[in-house]
Amino acid sequence: MKTLLFVLLILALASGTYAAIPLATSPSWTSSDNDYATGGGFGDFNGDGYIDLATGNGQDMARDYNHVYINQNGILETTASWASTEQRGFAHLMIGDLNHDGKPDLAIITLGIYPSNQDTNPAVIYYNTGSALEHTASWHSHDKYASFDCDFGDVWGDGNLSMVVSAGDAYNSSNRRVRIYRNRNGVMDTLPSWQGDTLASDATRFADLNNDGWLDLIVGHRNRLDVYLNNNGTLPTTPSWTTSNVGWVLRIAVGDVNKDGWLDVAVASNGQNGDPASFKVFHNNSGTLETTASWTASIGGDIYPSCVAFGDVNNNGYPELAAGSWGSTGIGSGRSIYVFDNAGGTLSTNYGWSWTNTVSFVSETAVWGDVRNSHVIATADTVSGNGTRRLWYLKHIPTQSFTQALVGGSPVPLSDYCVHPMSGWVSFKNAPASGTNNVIFQYTYSYAPDLAVTNWAASQGNYLFLNTTASGTEELAGNGKMENGNRELTIFPNPFKESARISYNLSKASPVSLKAYDLAGRLVETLVHDDQTAGRHEVSWSAKGLPAGIYLLRMEAGGENHLSRIIRVK
Repeated sequence: MKTLLFVLLILALASGTYAAIPLATSPSWTSSDNDYATGGGFGDFNGDGYIDLATGNGQDMARDYNHVYINQNGILETTASWASTEQRGFAHLMIGDLNHDGKPDLAIITLGIYPSNQDTNPAVIYYNTGSALEHTASWHSHDKYASFDCDFGDVWGDGNLSMVVSAGDAYNSSNRRVRIYRNRNGVMDTLPSWQGDTLASDATRFADLNNDGWLDLIVGHRNRLDVYLNNNGTLPTTPSWTTSNVGWVLRIAVGDVNKDGWLDVAVASNGQNGDPASFKVFHNNSGTLETTASWTASIGGDIYPSCVAFGDVNNNGYPELAAGSWGSTGIGSGRSIYVFDNAGGTLSTNYGWSWTNTVSFVSETAVWGDVRNSHVIATADTVSGNGTRRLWYLKHIPTQSFTQALVGGSPVPLSDYCVHPMSGWVSFKNAPASGTNNVIFQYTYSYAPDLAVTNWAASQGNYLFLNTTASGTEELAGNGKMENGNRELTIFPNPFKESARISYNLSKASPVSLKAYDLAGRLVETLVHDDQTAGRHEVSWSAKGLPAGIYLLRMEAGGENHLSRIIRVK
């Protein structure tokens, strides 16, 4: 197994040397299938510590199966070993823990074969059985309609991931209301609890745009973008904000482009039927989106923008924008995937990376994640509760995995909060009490994520472009060091088979707690719980009987918390 790379963030920041867009210049992986792939997302469905790739297939072209490509120790299988039993014209998907069991579930909506098979299919959810997804969806929406997109959000502030779906099809003027299915303590309603405007919609995203701790709803239509502002758990049924200065909105992404603390909104405006074609970012001015996008990128004759996704690919602290299209010189031909560099909060309008396909390539979803776990860091964010706020965003988005939430030093039960891995927010059922830095989020993220893209062209597969980052890292011959320079946590060997030695330095005498957790946040073993003198200390951890995988070591000393990753192999 490859030696793990651990980033030394201080050295990287001091050097200021980043590859503009450090992605492979050609696909590092291609799936073997003949799917009309549309939806895509990463999730560790079998709990082995590596993210798998799920795809929603069929769209408006064929009745197809959904697939999951299992990640085998850092390598995605080329032929999906998981497939749904249902065949439909599936479209986009979303991944999250819907029933609070610590395992990711998969929701997929259905567009249906145009035009005869539309408005006849439900949205579906495949629940995780503990080590894999069920093959037959056990949840189906009672109402049926054509739909293209979905998202999860805690609209009501109850600690549950509810689901919004777009509805209708502008192709045939089939207008249906965007709708939300409420999740009631892990059980999803089969009929919507909320419905919005009647105009057919194609894209949806939840985001707290005005920083009030409540998730607002963004909806994209043909030639219109709407926002429904959440007022303490109540969404209006008509948009609070709208703009028509946009083309046919097929996808939406949310990210803080200039790190001013306010979330901006990117869209892919498709020009398939003569509509204005471009990628756009609507900047957020202290809680209010501009109605005319101040950032627009139009690439040559590319009239088919189709997807957008924010991710910090080069570890400069600002999110780049991945943007896909159906083809720059025609559907399936020319460039179909781009990445726009973000330099200090300013997105370039010229792409810094792209791939020109020599075969048919129609981008539908771009998604960031670290397939090899080669650039993953365990970290912890602290925030201060005020007795009323329930929702916070994490500092690093998207997350690779979420370990646990703690309030007042105690782990919060899984049933009392929810997490959106892609959007990077955590929402509690009960607002944490007032306190200074009394809320802790423990999670992992990648400082150099890979880029996966689903391909609607059935004659070819889906693609993965690996991150080529090497500068700004130090290979520690299998040893992991904590980021804090006051106390170094050294692990040898790492990865390990049966036992590992963990050593650290204390600058002064202090109570010390050192505990091992699995990625579900469960305590595995307490290694140290004692008052210790200043100087060097060492402890041996024997993990016989534990399954192979990634574990997190949490050290508390001197009033600070630190995390480090350790991997057991067979």
